[in-house]
Amino acid sequence: MHNPALMVHETGALPSEDITTLATIPCMTVERTVLSLGAVLAPSVVEMAVDNALRRQLTTIGDLRAIVHR
Repeated sequence: MHNPALMVHETGALPSEDITTLATIPCMTVERTVLSLGAVLAPSVVEMAVDNALRRQLTTIGDLRAIVHR
């Protein structure tokens, strides 16, 4: 099924601790997603993503720090 509103990216280079599943679909963890956003988006946008993830209790400051220090 093709949906022009979606963009799929694939890589074989992710460590297993950065992968989770959602409805049986493998995807990056919230922490890895936020970290990866930092490479392609403005800091203000990444800050909004971090705030949103923390507010929704999808991650913690500790978990975000841990992935940065790996």
